[in-house]
Amino acid sequence: MNSGRKKTIEGVDSRERLLRTAEQLIAEHGYDAVSTRMIHKGCGVNIAMISYYFGSKEGLFRALIEEKVPKIREKLEVLRDSDQTPWEKLSNTIDLYVDRLFENIKFTKVMGQELSINARPENSDFIVKHIHLNMVIILSFFKEGIEKGDFKSNIDVEMTLSSIFAIIFQWINMSAIGMKLFKLEDKETVYGLDYQDRLKRHLIEMMRSHLLVNP
Repeated sequence: MNSGRKKTIEGVDSRERLLRTAEQLIAEHGYDAVSTRMIHKGCGVNIAMISYYFGSKEGLFRALIEEKVPKIREKLEVLRDSDQTPWEKLSNTIDLYVDRLFENIKFTKVMGQELSINARPENSDFIVKHIHLNMVIILSFFKEGIEKGDFKSNIDVEMTLSSIFAIIFQWINMSAIGMKLFKLEDKETVYGLDYQDRLKRHLIEMMRSHLLVNP
């Protein structure tokens, strides 16, 4: 009995170690540069365990997506079912997404790269499928606000939601032009708490003016 329990604990631990090592390596080097052998060497787990748990590197990457995106969805569902006003739900959503995406900037960039280059449609489609489920919940906040008369009735909800995420991802993928605009020399500065809070404030104030009937 004890040996069986120990084996279960070791199995869970091995899977978790593979996930965390793959996340770190993919974030640092990019999806293409990371091999299953690198992951195996990085965590000391038998390379056969990658096939056992995930089937392949692609399966391991998808497991990371399945782990990350639904965690945000769970919080969105709590917001959706709460007694908060539509505006409170939306402003809390902005806080949630900026915080979560900044928690692991490098991996967020990897997901963005997979979506932008579309070199592996199966990966891109998988990411889109999971993110879209989150977007549907956020769109419901806009629609609820319009129905209750809190939000302006003529807003383009899909374009508004796209604008929020375009700004967030533009910041995460800060370009040389952006660096010049903000007079920054160290690119890592844009990922600090000061700019994280500045980004939140900007998005919330922009949405307040854009959406609210009585801002």
